[in-house]
Amino acid sequence: MSTYESHTAQRAYTETDSVYIEYLDFARGKTELKQQKEAFIAGEIYTPSYTYPELSTLYDFGYEIKAAPGLGETTIKESISDRKSRTYKAVLELEANRASGELSDEEYDLSAGMHESYLQKMMLAESAHRLQTVGGAAEQELAVYEFVSLNETLFGEIDVPTFEGIMTTERNRLAAYTPSDENGIRVKEQLEQYFEGKELDTEEAEIIDAETLGALREVLLEYFKDMLAAVPDTDETVKYGADECKDIINNALRAQGLYEKDWRSVVDPSISIPSTEVEDKLVKMPETTLRTADELRRLLVHEIGVHALRGQNGEEAGLRALKYGTAKYADVEEGEGVLFECALAGDLDNPSMNRARDRYIVAGLALGVDDAPRDARQTFEIAWRVIAVRLANDGEMTDEVMKQAKDLAFAHVDNAFRGTPQTMPGVIYRKLKMYWEGLQKNGTYYAKAADVKAALVSSLAAKHDHTDTEGEAKQVQTYLQEAA
Repeated sequence: MSTYESHTAQRAYTETDSVYIEYLDFARGKTELKQQKEAFIAGEIYTPSYTYPELSTLYDFGYEIKAAPGLGETTIKESISDRKSRTYKAVLELEANRASGELSDEEYDLSAGMHESYLQKMMLAESAHRLQTVGGAAEQELAVYEFVSLNETLFGEIDVPTFEGIMTTERNRLAAYTPSDENGIRVKEQLEQYFEGKELDTEEAEIIDAETLGALREVLLEYFKDMLAAVPDTDETVKYGADECKDIINNALRAQGLYEKDWRSVVDPSISIPSTEVEDKLVKMPETTLRTADELRRLLVHEIGVHALRGQNGEEAGLRALKYGTAKYADVEEGEGVLFECALAGDLDNPSMNRARDRYIVAGLALGVDDAPRDARQTFEIAWRVIAVRLANDGEMTDEVMKQAKDLAFAHVDNAFRGTPQTMPGVIYRKLKMYWEGLQKNGTYYAKAADVKAALVSSLAAKHDHTDTEGEAKQVQTYLQEAA
């Protein structure tokens, strides 16, 4: 008598709802965030002291999930402990039943890998909860160790040569900067103190060469021509508000064939940046949205061309991991979205690229790659000055430039230290470094591609690490071919 579970039961384990977005538990109230941001930038407080209400309810049955396929539409309420147990069981059962051969090796590997990565994210949220609630010194030391270790497991170590290459560029930029006002003189002197004694001679690596970027641009314009045609042909003087953008995006979804598959765009007053949700098939726009036609086109290739299309293709592939994301998909998917924006613009000098790069700078400063680890305030004081020199126009560093630099730096520093007390040097949420790493991987992927269009089509097959051509990407392609 077989000791293995049935094919149906094993498939149910691949479909277990393990999806868990850890950073949602690191959210704060908007009023609290706004007030403490203003006080932090003004120097009235050393570091914000946020509360994380979502973390305090981790064990209070705060999650609602749909029952497994075939069990009706019942909704199950569960705590994070319940969710961990159910996900852990799915991983164990998939491994225990592997020898049965009921599923392919690819189904076992991709599904178990997805569940394991979400388990680690659940554990990361729990460790963040302990950071807020620890008692004695020994308990705090353990909580810090857990949080740091899980971040390393999920997001990896920062690459020292990459960070040093970026900072070499920034040091050279500072050396070439000739300030024309008191603000600029003061900021340059302060940054020179930071760079003093640092041996920085690593050339910053190129993300992608101009020829490959141009080839990718041509492929995108052709591949997404119907979707991009949904955007009106207007110049930079015309800007579209949230409702207008929503209507344009819905027309783009129609052109891409996604509207008929229940994809929609909506305005969501609770968000501050665009967001694509595969579960509900939504492209969400903040109510404060104001974009030009060119900005909308770049948004479309990122949110629809990457996030929505990969999720939809993954759903149609019939494996949950390919719809919601394999264990290694996150950095390369976001990186591809940013690279598509750059390719469509025709160069790498745009806000999306700068944002990813600045996040890497903040991560390196906080982790102390260049010196000793820093807390939120120490990281901020260096980061905003680096950004201000880049933003200064012809040596002029106006109050507006400084305000913009501080706002940008605060967003990245707050991102890095979210989920933590923000007073612990080097204890950060490392996800922010992955955007630059994802860009690097995609630049290499397309540069090595013999056929850029074929590489693009392969990348959009599902939410997976398409750059891991000898590993996860090969597994996905094998699964898709066998499932066809």
